[in-house]
Amino acid sequence: MLTCNLTNMKYFFSVCYIAALFYCKTTFSQIGMSADSLIKIENEKRGALTGTAYPSFKVTLNNTIYSNENLKGKTVFINFWFTACKPCMKEMDDLNKLYGKFKYNKNFEFISFTFDNDSTIAAIKKKFNIGYNIYSISIKECYRLNLNSGFPTSFVVDAVGNIKYMSRLAQQDNFVDDIYPLLSKE
Repeated sequence: MLTCNLTNMKYFFSVCYIAALFYCKTTFSQIGMSADSLIKIENEKRGALTGTAYPSFKVTLNNTIYSNENLKGKTVFINFWFTACKPCMKEMDDLNKLYGKFKYNKNFEFISFTFDNDSTIAAIKKKFNIGYNIYSISIKECYRLNLNSGFPTSFVVDAVGNIKYMSRLAQQDNFVDDIYPLLSKE
C-alpha cells in the first residue's frame, strides 16, 4: 500500500512535471501556458541560481568525507539521478565521458547523488562501467541538495562554492558539451 506523504507527493509531482513539460505541449495551452513558457521559467530559475552558494552537505564513502568545506578550491560537478528515471539513465554514458575527460585534474571533483540503495548503485556502476563515486542519500536530502529541481539535475560548483551552471530535467541533449568549457577554465 502506498502511503501519501510529502516525499511521495514530491516524487509524484516531479514525474508529472517531466511528462507534462516534454510530452504534452498542447495541454498547457488550455490553461494559458505553453511548454515554451515553462522552459522560460526554468531558464529564469537557473539564471537566478547562478552565482549563489551551493547548499552545504557532508557525505562519507569508504571512510572519506566529502563536504563543501573540503571541496573548496576545486570545481565540482554534482549530478542527481535514480534508476527508474529514464532521462537519468540516458545521460549515464555522457556523464562517464565527462568524468573521463577530467578525472585526472586535481582541481576537479565529480559527485553523484541518488536515493537508490547500495545494491542498485553497484548494479548501475557495473552496467555503465562508472568510475566516479556515487552516494546514496535520502530522497529528502536529494531534493534539498538539488534545490527541489527533480531528476536528473546537474550542477557545476566553482572553487569558492557558488553555482556556476545548472541543468535540470535533461532540458538539453547537449548539456555535457556546454559543461566542458566551464570545467576547462577552472
